[in-house]
Amino acid sequence: MNIRHDYKLVLDFFDWACLRREANLEARCIIVQIAVASKDLKLARDLICAFWTKPNLDFGVSFTHFVDRLIYTYKEWGSDPPYSCNLYLTRLSDNFDRLRISIKVFNEFPQLRGNAPDVVSYSTVINGYCRGGELQKVLKLIQEMQMKGLKPNLYTYNSIILLLCKSGKVDDAEKVLREMINQGIVS
Repeated sequence: MNIRHDYKLVLDFFDWACLRREANLEARCIIVQIAVASKDLKLARDLICAFWTKPNLDFGVSFTHFVDRLIYTYKEWGSDPPYSCNLYLTRLSDNFDRLRISIKVFNEFPQLRGNAPDVVSYSTVINGYCRGGELQKVLKLIQEMQMKGLKPNLYTYNSIILLLCKSGKVDDAEKVLREMINQGIVS
């Protein structure tokens, strides 16, 4: 029986099983993946939050293990990788300490059903590097984007301009702004 496409049945079974014992990490990741693939982001978020509110949780080990398990689940079960991976990249990169993990997800992304990172994925990782002051890594990713035929968006450029201004490179920031105008991103 292939239950992964019967969202309501899966959730009912998961709820029933949770009444009998705590869901293990793999089961929780499968349900998160199914919720994201079904565009039920509220449930996915609630399941992730429930995992993090467990008592005696070793954050450092658990977060890495949780992300590894999610990546494995996406590889095995499939989903809409650009949509769901971008969601997780955004959540992971909100804190520079977790940027390392979001980079791992970003690097594993091409292996997820043959999909390549899109502009949103690149912009999210670029923003994380910008907040960390990693200009050389930002420039490398911009170059990689352009080689793949992807054009930086407003979010990407705003992150770069902010980094350049904070680094005292106002002239370079102005050049980036002019490039945005030339490309029609802003008027």
